Amino acid sequence: MSALFTGKNLVHFDRVSSTNNVLSEMLSNSKPLEEGSVIMADEQSNGRGQQGAFWEAEPHKNIILSLLYRPDFLTVEDQFYLSMAISLGISDFLE
Repeated sequence: MSALFTGKNLVHFDRVSSTNNVLSEMLSNSKPLEEGSVIMADEQSNGRGQQGAFWEAEPHKNIILSLLYRPDFLTVEDQFYLSMAISLGISDFLE
């Protein structure tokens, strides 16, 4: 993983179907995104959570974002631990 800064490249939208969908579309474009990029929206109409779950969020009342990391130092089986660590860190910060 080469990201020195998370959010150095912040892409903000007023409304999207899903920040995950937008990130996937951006990754399929010819210009690569920097690792640590954040795709953020004020609201989304069709958010996705873990394992295909629907992610519901009230507009302007939730943090709606997707982060781009390429954690090549972790096996695929262990990459969920990175998501857990980031989630716990955000939770601690907000408390």
